[in-house]
Amino acid sequence: IPAGTSVIDTLTLSNHTPGWNAYTLRIQDYPIAFDDTYYITFETVDKIPVLLINDAQSNAYLTALFSQSQRFNLTQSPLTAIKYDMLEHYRLIVLNEPGTISGGLTESLIKAVNAGANILVVPGSRSDKSVYNNLLSTLMKIQLADWKQTEWQTDAFNLQHPLFSDLFLSKPRTMSLPKGTGYFPVLISSGSQAQSIFNATAGQAMCLSANYGKGQVFFTAFPFNKELNDFAVNALFAPILFKMCMPHTFSERLAYLLGSSDIIVVPAVTTSREQLLKLKNDKEELLPQQRVSGQQTQIMTTALNNTGIYSVTDGSNDSALKKIALNYNRSESDIACHTEDELESFATASGIRWFSVSDKTNLAQFISERADGIPLWKYCITFALAFLIIEILLLKFFR
Repeated sequence: IPAGTSVIDTLTLSNHTPGWNAYTLRIQDYPIAFDDTYYITFETVDKIPVLLINDAQSNAYLTALFSQSQRFNLTQSPLTAIKYDMLEHYRLIVLNEPGTISGGLTESLIKAVNAGANILVVPGSRSDKSVYNNLLSTLMKIQLADWKQTEWQTDAFNLQHPLFSDLFLSKPRTMSLPKGTGYFPVLISSGSQAQSIFNATAGQAMCLSANYGKGQVFFTAFPFNKELNDFAVNALFAPILFKMCMPHTFSERLAYLLGSSDIIVVPAVTTSREQLLKLKNDKEELLPQQRVSGQQTQIMTTALNNTGIYSVTDGSNDSALKKIALNYNRSESDIACHTEDELESFATASGIRWFSVSDKTNLAQFISERADGIPLWKYCITFALAFLIIEILLLKFFR
């Protein structure tokens, strides 16, 4: 790589072990060897379990999407035969146009999303809004108005939403936008943290998300029905649904920087007593600065000093809640220096006196003289001794 340039390359990692994985990347770059190691961590899963809950019949688009990929393990269940105790084991639970949502199902869904499952609610156009409002008001703090049979056209995607992270190499200039002929208007309550994924004309939210517990809740204001809209055949349908299956950890950074203001988020641990999270590796165990915020614990990186791979534990056992990678700031690898003229201009502009010294200058003496002035006591003693000798000679030869 020529000096002052960069090269983007790709390393292919074949990982077949589910769970948290840690990797160390090393290069040989003598003589600047202090930055030759870079640590990363990420979580992988074997197959993503998806549950599709249907009322009358299954959705052909959802079935085709998740059943044809080896990355997903799709289970379909009618609304009347749901195994409530198994909901927590699914990564994504899709409520496909349910005609009713019982209190038992609502309670089980809340328990599942608290445990880390993601939920997608797809309403039916003929369903009553009250079927969904109890669940949505609890999980997302939103309410639905009556079904509105009118044409709509998507006019804005929230490209800052986590669903779109790493989805585009660059911001698309042109994109086929979903449109339809009916939807449920969404009323967002005060204090809601729901984010819009994409809107229709006049700012009407057509797809929203909200964090809840350790999981996420998604809602579309329309069913996946080709007769009512074209979202299910839109190019963004598959990637958006795939990203909905991913837990929070899949959107986390691969590494964090020491001395930065980065915050590492860990889902809150439910224990019988309050536990402080610890960072642990083969060499040390740290108690980092942390604070609990809602359903998560935030770990600060400002006071951490050593790089490496650390396991986050709650102290109750040795199992890692997650693994994190800490690295030095890569800006320290830049060894470019300012010229003497540039440094002098910086000093002068800041009101600092500038002195130029040669290689032969005794720097300590030079600084001392500038700070304390030129010492005269040596000259005084020299002159005193000289005058004393002169006086003695005068007394001896000219008495």
